[in-house]
Amino acid sequence: GLAYVADGTSGLRIIDVSTPAAPLELGALDTPGTAQDVEVVGGLAYVAEGSLFFGVPGSGLRIIDVSTPAAPVELGALDTLDFARDVEVVGGLAYVADGFSGLRIIDVSNPAAPVEQGALETPGFAQDVEVVGGLAYVADNSSGLRIIDASNSAAPVELGAFDTPGFVVDVAVVGGLAYVADSLFGLRIIDFGPEYVLNEPPNCSEAGMTLGELWPPNHDFRQVSIEGVTDPDGDATGITITGISQDEQLDDLGSGSTCPDAAGVGTDLALLRRERSGGGDGRVYHVSLRAEDGRGGECTGTVAVCHPHDQGQGEECVDQGPLFDSTGPCDASNDADDDGLLDAEEAAVGTHLLNPDSDGDGFSDAEEVAAGSDPTSAASTPGGGAAVTAVPALSGWGLALLMALVAGVTIWVVPRQRKRVGC
Repeated sequence: GLAYVADGTSGLRIIDVSTPAAPLELGALDTPGTAQDVEVVGGLAYVAEGSLFFGVPGSGLRIIDVSTPAAPVELGALDTLDFARDVEVVGGLAYVADGFSGLRIIDVSNPAAPVEQGALETPGFAQDVEVVGGLAYVADNSSGLRIIDASNSAAPVELGAFDTPGFVVDVAVVGGLAYVADSLFGLRIIDFGPEYVLNEPPNCSEAGMTLGELWPPNHDFRQVSIEGVTDPDGDATGITITGISQDEQLDDLGSGSTCPDAAGVGTDLALLRRERSGGGDGRVYHVSLRAEDGRGGECTGTVAVCHPHDQGQGEECVDQGPLFDSTGPCDASNDADDDGLLDAEEAAVGTHLLNPDSDGDGFSDAEEVAAGSDPTSAASTPGGGAAVTAVPALSGWGLALLMALVAGVTIWVVPRQRKRVGC
């Protein structure tokens, strides 16, 4: 319900506008110069004022306590080199459009003693400034619109500029567009493109897995992906798994003779083995990741995934830390199911490390790999033939019976008479 007015040679005026039909001045503070603009943040009014004469005190920034509107009090001031025309306050910094001295950046964290932190002279006459996302957009009169990277307030750098047919005296930035007051040429709308938007990196702090915990411990691989990574600019992010570790040894007692226990480094998906040590307190995998937004921004993080010891009292993991690399090294000669494929080779093709015929088609995994068929699909067999149904080995009477049936011979089976044995 209050309006703060930069009133030229009359300084700052504070007006009650709660009744629009009858505005009422509550208080005022005459400043030594000519008040050009005011920004109010947290009970403080920041007044940009300029003197009619170059270098005369009274040109610069005034900081005024307006917490009591009827009695505003100046707390501090900083004279600038030229005629301050506009001010915007963001995050403890005041950005001042200072006429022929361009952009001045002032630390106002201590209102009683403001200090200039950085500056950039512009080729024209800085009349207005708008700060969005670490970029300062300066209306520079005859030199058009200047776009300045002010993310490092001590060393602002100009990124680009747009000339207009008139004199740029004011600017507002909304949704990637700059709306420019171009004096006699009216309103200009400028699309300055993504190259002039300061890129914010992705945020990995809330990263998680699509799977909360692993179960049951059947030694299979479970494919999981990363979720929860966000980007403040809305950029699409690419995820890369950079490492997988665990808090149990790869071939710990009671965990099965399997190695490696994870795969997927260098991709966006992690393969985690569903197993844990039989005598342990659950296994915790630590999946390290990097997220990139395609514009130079990135973040890193680590996600923990629990494989509990059991579903009773041991259903929660005790994390001992990322002690062992889940991807190996493994014993190069290890073949847990004796099917002719080493464990590392089985991990690469996706077959079961403890089942010599992963797809149950009658051909061993090694036979299928050697023949070029898919050992994980029963529909794919060496030579393209039908899957083989395994027949139990027969001998003795079983074999004789089978041969007789095939030959069409009728066989009578007479039960053997049991002898009684006297005591």
